[in-house]
Amino acid sequence: MQALAKIPLFQELEELELDEVARIAVKEDFGPGDIIFREGDQGDKLFLILEGKVAIVKLVPGKGSQTLASLNPGDYFGEMALIDEAPRSAGAVAEGAATLLVLNKPDLDALLESSSAVAAKLYKIFVKTLTERLRATNDKIKQMVAMVGGEI
Repeated sequence: MQALAKIPLFQELEELELDEVARIAVKEDFGPGDIIFREGDQGDKLFLILEGKVAIVKLVPGKGSQTLASLNPGDYFGEMALIDEAPRSAGAVAEGAATLLVLNKPDLDALLESSSAVAAKLYKIFVKTLTERLRATNDKIKQMVAMVGGEI
């Protein structure tokens, strides 16, 4: 549970709420280059990085796999699959040895349905994270358009 308390996603949770999350969390280890999930896979898990680094990658036609982000301990990914049922929009690969905490969608859904306080806190942080990522993506798009001399 101490590891959970250090993850920004769970910082607003109280001790009993953290205990509830800890009951459904599963620790998984990945080796360097291990594929955590592929772009297009059905998403049914949220991943939290305890140790190591994870690359979020996207297949770009004619260029192969491109790294969109490099995530560190305390970061989480895969939350989009918990919000909608669309396939994974990108893949995830361990950049070295990595230890992740995994929350399965059915277990997390049950927790969120049983505790409106936990649900409100987690969704608030999900929205904040998705907003930050959208802004960063918008900035990257602006930079790319500027490089090719276009306008937005």
